Amino acid sequence: NRVLDENEIRLVVKAMFKLLGVDDKSVNFDRCIENIMKSLDVNNDFKITKTEFIEGILSDSYLYALLTPFS
Repeated sequence: NRVLDENEIRLVVKAMFKLLGVDDKSVNFDRCIENIMKSLDVNNDFKITKTEFIEGILSDSYLYALLTPFS
């Protein structure tokens, strides 16, 4: 549907943490997802557009590092 919702963001973050070998039990995913949504969802509609995602990732060093772990 051309947007990401909170559940889809959660899947991406969990996959990235798993890829990086981060223990699921050591992460507060609810807080992490809440912070990511606040950072990316510029218009507060609970959906992340392609533009919001790209601009948000490029402007947030933590998210950029999370999503580009091997660069």
